[in-house]
Amino acid sequence: MGGLWGVAFTDLIQGSLVFIGSLVAIPFALNYAGGFEHVVANLTPAQKSFTAGMGWPTIISLTIMYIASYSVGPEISQRFFSARDSKSLMIGSLVGGLVCILYSLFPAFLGLIASSVVKDGLLTSELLTSELLTSEGTRYILPVLAIHTMPPVIVGLLFSALISATMSSADSDMLAVSVIATNDIYKKYINKNATDKQLLFLGRACMIAVGLISMFIAFKASNLITILMFSFSLRAAGVFIPYLFGNYTDKKLSAVASMGSLIAGSVVTIFFQYNKNINLFGVDPIIPGIVASLVVFLVLSAIIQPKPDASDTEEAK
Repeated sequence: MGGLWGVAFTDLIQGSLVFIGSLVAIPFALNYAGGFEHVVANLTPAQKSFTAGMGWPTIISLTIMYIASYSVGPEISQRFFSARDSKSLMIGSLVGGLVCILYSLFPAFLGLIASSVVKDGLLTSELLTSELLTSEGTRYILPVLAIHTMPPVIVGLLFSALISATMSSADSDMLAVSVIATNDIYKKYINKNATDKQLLFLGRACMIAVGLISMFIAFKASNLITILMFSFSLRAAGVFIPYLFGNYTDKKLSAVASMGSLIAGSVVTIFFQYNKNINLFGVDPIIPGIVASLVVFLVLSAIIQPKPDASDTEEAK
């Protein structure tokens, strides 16, 4: 009902609730775990290291993946293009980035606290054993830790905010799929004379279909984190280079180069994702995907010149 302004306003409320709720959860969790010194004493050397278990190649590739993915993601780009002016865009981006960096420390700290309380056996029950928490910690540890350590009101606010924030990102992505399917594919290539009523019906149908498919994948997936990482890599590997050149250069770009770059980056990412036996020295498949996308884009841009549009033709006259 409120359009993009309504989405942005609810995002502010939801983000504030998530930030404050996670921050408030830390002292409750620390108190339950026996204090900061006890938590630190329970940590292993690997848990105190910034790189153990991952290594710098993985850390660097994940950083590139998140930068590329969130740069082209509709949940972010919609906000970019709706900014009042370039100054507001710059300030909002910097503030939002700093808040996200700060917030990223909260779940990590809560995870270390949870590791300590699991080691002490403080979260186990008849249905939730220590072994289950150890093997399926990413699924259970946050809700279990919150229920054991926080007052019910704060638990409710935290969980509702987390769910709302997820839904907020999901509606932007679903809307983007709907727009692409209706305006960029159906109206442009299938039915150029499509009415607004037809496009509205098709858009709604696409959103329902995407929602149902997403639910099916979520229920069937054994590891949502793996799927999420792959989806981030796939959506960014092919789109990032054309998006970057298209928005930050004045030169007119070739549609063929952009499409070739998109396809090359996506195909290479999928190939390495499903061929784990190929040694990438610890980097994510998005790295060779972006490299392939860049190479194809530059080569095709040098070979194929962009077609002039109507405005170029008028200027030539």
